[in-house]
Amino acid sequence: MITESYAVKKSLHGLLIGKKGSRLKQLTEETGTHVRVQRGKDQVIVSGPDKESIEKAKLAIDRTLQQAQQRMRPTHFLSIPITGVKQQIEAFYRKIDTIVNPDALVLPANFHITLGVMSLLDREEIDRAVKYFKEECSTVAHQVLENSPLSVRLQKLAIMQPNPG
Repeated sequence: MITESYAVKKSLHGLLIGKKGSRLKQLTEETGTHVRVQRGKDQVIVSGPDKESIEKAKLAIDRTLQQAQQRMRPTHFLSIPITGVKQQIEAFYRKIDTIVNPDALVLPANFHITLGVMSLLDREEIDRAVKYFKEECSTVAHQVLENSPLSVRLQKLAIMQPNPG
């Protein structure tokens, strides 16, 4: 029997284990190995009959984590507040208040353009993202806009949630 330690961030352990251990059980059956999660450590222990089965298990672990992360809901988003349009939005709201319940409308102060969404699983990932955006966002924005005003053209409205009612 061969045993190896394999690096898996502890924030991902739950994704690897699955509901009631279902993903770990599937990995065992699929690879002929045993995967044991090391509580509180950024690693798992993989045991198997030979080097090939250990490598197969590592690939299966990576695939399992990647698929689980793709199914995760975003935890954070990056946005730019929209300023200078408060009066226009309020005027628009006054025009449609007989059609749409005013309580359903977003406050003009909360208007923004979402640049991206992310799934950040732990404090370390959040800190790295914050550091990157603080250091790089203004440079990237400057390069993209090249000192030009930002122009946004709306093409359609869509429901954000499948069942808003």
